[in-house]
Amino acid sequence: MHQLTLRRGVLVVAVALLIAVAGCSGPSGGATPTANGTENATTTPAASMDTPTPAASTDTPTDQQTPTDQQTPTDGPDTEPDSDVEANGTGADLDGEELNNATRAAIEDAGSYTYQTTFRTASQSRRGQSRSRTNTTTQVDLEAEEGLRVSNYSSTGQQSSQTFSSTVYTDGNTSYQQRITSEGTNYSTQEGASTGFGGITPVNTSNFSQNLTFVTDGLVWETNGTTTLDGDTVTEYTLAGVEDEDAFIQRLRLRGTLTDISGTLYVDDDDVVRQTSLAYTVESQSGSLSAQSRLTLSDIGSTTVEEPEWTSEAEDADSS
Repeated sequence: MHQLTLRRGVLVVAVALLIAVAGCSGPSGGATPTANGTENATTTPAASMDTPTPAASTDTPTDQQTPTDQQTPTDGPDTEPDSDVEANGTGADLDGEELNNATRAAIEDAGSYTYQTTFRTASQSRRGQSRSRTNTTTQVDLEAEEGLRVSNYSSTGQQSSQTFSSTVYTDGNTSYQQRITSEGTNYSTQEGASTGFGGITPVNTSNFSQNLTFVTDGLVWETNGTTTLDGDTVTEYTLAGVEDEDAFIQRLRLRGTLTDISGTLYVDDDDVVRQTSLAYTVESQSGSLSAQSRLTLSDIGSTTVEEPEWTSEAEDADSS
């Protein structure tokens, strides 16, 4: 059990523990829809102020997207792991910078990728329970300079619930957005980067700038053999603990008592991070917060981006 400093009222947690799953700097583009239909780079799930609650952080993944079910390993570990993989249960000497550089190089060389994140929270306080879920899926074709980001958010609290979504399609220097809230659907377009509040955050179609070094910051991983993911052989790592608690706390901005943490990491033979997930529980005198986060990279070199049917409506909305 890891004792952390408690401040009554708010437990500040990086919105995405890792990717989501962890506080990490994201590409210039990517955001989560907010109740008023605009986008923010972070997500603040609804929860009582008497309970540990995630708060906005500048350290969250941005160019994210959401849709469909996240890809999970399909087969169990091989009976005989590849020769270059350490025996099960041994410590893994992972270098976050090397993994990050290898992942970026592989994606930019392949020319396209799909990036999915999921972040879920459940909090309990004297006032009751609240839950939230944010899914984001980003598809990018670097060669064609096209990108599509779909974000969905839902939350349920003691007295209310809400759902909303945002879809951004970027083609070259032009971005189109569809926003769906309880008040209806609206569209907009934008040339270049956002210049103020409420603007569209374009999908980053020039490079892969997601920072994945967070997967090793302050965390201890153990090798757990090999398995298959998206048809490729990957090495599986299991989270064994927190090695550098100060670095870990600084990254996640946790306050309270960390009572449980677990995670998995999948890296392919080219040192490309293919999937990482983290789950943790934080408790305080006023309540508890449990969070789960997952990041998946897939379809590297085979992702295609299709223009949504509603882009003409976005153009018409701006011209009216």
